Amino acid sequence: MLTCTGIRKENLSTIITLSALFAVDAFAGAFIVQSFLSYYYEKEYGLKFNSIGGALFLCNIVSGISGVLSSKLVDRIGAMATMIYTHLPSNIFLLFIAFTSNPDISLLLLLGRFCISQMDVPARQTYVSMVVSSG
Repeated sequence: MLTCTGIRKENLSTIITLSALFAVDAFAGAFIVQSFLSYYYEKEYGLKFNSIGGALFLCNIVSGISGVLSSKLVDRIGAMATMIYTHLPSNIFLLFIAFTSNPDISLLLLLGRFCISQMDVPARQTYVSMVVSSG
């Protein structure tokens, strides 16, 4: 039986739970905007904005490529494992950036974060389509 929104009743609680989880993730991820990263690298390490911009450009290119390659990882280890094994290390890399005093190591950690930070997005979409049955 479908609700007035076209969602099957047995899927409604799953959709609400996943939506809440994804909303918390999106809210937390919104704090890591590139303007904050640029400000942090300029204040912490004295890097100039043009060099920070070049590093962030490279990071975004790598992030886009990793998002495309994540489908191969989903095929190999599954959607849930891909979400876990890419999302958690990505956030650990981000955390370690605050504890390093070397700008080169910090930028390598940032690049590592961007290498895997977007791999959970296609996996998440795959997982939702597998969990929520169609009507």
